[in-house]
Amino acid sequence: MKSFYFIFSLCLLFPIEKIEILSYHAEFKNIGAGTAVMKTTTLDDKKEILFSFKANKIIDFFYKLHETILMVINRQNHFLEYINHNSQQGKRIKNHEAYFDYSNNKIFSKSYTTNLNKKLYNSISIITFLRNQKLTINDRYIFDTYNFGKIKKIGMKVVNQENIVLNNKTYHCFVLAPFYFNATDEKNKKGNIKLWISKKEQLPIIIEQTASFGEIILTLNTIQHEH
Repeated sequence: MKSFYFIFSLCLLFPIEKIEILSYHAEFKNIGAGTAVMKTTTLDDKKEILFSFKANKIIDFFYKLHETILMVINRQNHFLEYINHNSQQGKRIKNHEAYFDYSNNKIFSKSYTTNLNKKLYNSISIITFLRNQKLTINDRYIFDTYNFGKIKKIGMKVVNQENIVLNNKTYHCFVLAPFYFNATDEKNKKGNIKLWISKKEQLPIIIEQTASFGEIILTLNTIQHEH
């Protein structure tokens, strides 16, 4: 566990260049489901991202739904260097913490150490990666994702362009959707995302994620920048 504390000690030593806070309205089957926040802090050659989702009181009464992901990613290529993921869906509670040592090709977690031979991402770092690309129609991107200790290959493709109107402002967006490498992955869509990323601002305007109980749609509400 010393490795985990060490990486955060390093982050504290780096000067904070900027902070971006994106807040979202969440919907489930066209019903208001709660709120989500994605806070990105740029620190020298790294980014620290805190993503949190909390269901509203009505949803929470029937089905506990909370998600918190704290991660450190590479600033340039956005692969994971550290992650602490806490999730509650109903009565199912999960927690996973891991540190990715690419120099020595190892993943360290509380319960195991395993070999690492590829750069790993999760859904949030994929969003961060894609919004920093010069996207064009039919572009394809392939990622190896890490989720609670499991590694899976996914693809994202720029499939369309759409105009999204939010708060009386029109965002001209690229639409990115997943593509699959085999029939098993196509059937198991849990955790997959679909994105609407604005061309000019490079903001994730809409994030649609598939969960075990259905699709959650996050729509951008407010944008805040700090220095």
